[in-house]
Amino acid sequence: MKKYHVTEHAIDRAVERLGQKREYAANHLITLMQTAYLVGENGTKKPGDTRPQRIYDHYNSKTRLIVGDGDVIITVYKFPESVLESKSIVPEAFAEDIRQLVQRKFKAKERDFKRKQRALEIELAELNLELAQLTLNKLKAKSPKARNSIADKIDEVTTKVERIKFEINQAESAFEAMMKEVDAICKDSN
Repeated sequence: MKKYHVTEHAIDRAVERLGQKREYAANHLITLMQTAYLVGENGTKKPGDTRPQRIYDHYNSKTRLIVGDGDVIITVYKFPESVLESKSIVPEAFAEDIRQLVQRKFKAKERDFKRKQRALEIELAELNLELAQLTLNKLKAKSPKARNSIADKIDEVTTKVERIKFEINQAESAFEAMMKEVDAICKDSN
């Protein structure tokens, strides 16, 4: 568990803005920091600080924490209204980048899916052609021994056809599930 220090100002703001009792405010803020997400830096840098202040959001409690150099919690407040209205866990600054990245990866997966689907459908068509030829040969055959041999080959080809149909269905199901996830992510990042 990371150790954070809490300023008096942050304790005062937790009492004022979050309704915490003064004696529990510091522990409450430290607890919030354990599950808060870093959303960026605000660019403010006090003299002597090695890095700018960081902004953390705790989505469950709708709280924003500002943390300074040395992991010091400087202040705390409820989310601004604009953040509450968006209902998105993706910061606005990254939303478009995330959407573009997800769409680019999705397009690559879509190309792979279509390539695999086309190969399986070609193989299926060839097997169906072979199955038709075997059926024709069986009908033309006069010897029961030849018919039985051809029937065994027909069974093998039929098994291959069923396997390929199953693979095509599996690939389509996986692609549709991925498409739903991508739609949800792209919708969430807008």
